Amino acid sequence: MHAVLLADIGNSQLGISLATQTSRLATIHLPSATESAVIQDAITSMLSAAKAHVSCAYISSVVPEVAKRFTSLCSEAFGCQTLFVPKDIPIPLASTYQSKGLGSDRLLACYAAKTHAPKAQACIVVDMGTAITIDVLKEDTFLGGFILPGPKLFAKVLHDETAQLPLVEPTVMETFQIGQSTETCIRYGISLGVIAMLSGLIARTKAWIRVPSVVIATGGFAQAFGQQEFFDAVYPDLVLDGLFSCIQACTRTTIS
Repeated sequence: MHAVLLADIGNSQLGISLATQTSRLATIHLPSATESAVIQDAITSMLSAAKAHVSCAYISSVVPEVAKRFTSLCSEAFGCQTLFVPKDIPIPLASTYQSKGLGSDRLLACYAAKTHAPKAQACIVVDMGTAITIDVLKEDTFLGGFILPGPKLFAKVLHDETAQLPLVEPTVMETFQIGQSTETCIRYGISLGVIAMLSGLIARTKAWIRVPSVVIATGGFAQAFGQQEFFDAVYPDLVLDGLFSCIQACTRTTIS
């Protein structure tokens, strides 16, 4: 069976899907710093299970060095070409963004939101990873949004930029309570602070949009924070969803 690879290369996480023309067969997640040999073994296992071989890899990346290694791996280990979004494959969205530094992951997540909520007049996409991005799609146009530190980045900065604060692993608070040790003060502060920050920004963004909107969470922390009442849906792999939909819409390559 003919298939393609889809790769979402983020600052912390690498998501890889095996796909045909009509469906995604399997998806794996690895740290972005994973050695090429380990990535090769993981892809080989997917191919073996699906009895498939690949001819092309479609990549969205915000980490050039990891993208370079992944491109070499695809060529040397699997003999397939690599195409990048949006350099080689355009993302069919209009945009009013005024910077050339717009990450493909933000556009793809919004494009996927549009496919998941086709009747929505506007979508607010919250991608929770190393950074938190809040992006607005209205009437098929990407308007921009906000970029904030993610939970782990908050924890790291508190540790790195102070003399005695420990490095803690962020967790999500199910109920409100105050910390009674330095560790819990940091942990609860980050969790409740992120929730309050998102709640406020989403509410103000909805008021600014002035049309009914759907709020979608994605990214590594999406499942953990996704139960908050201000989210309407959670799609952990929204960038891969968007990459798959984009390829379906923008290429004529037969991959099934």
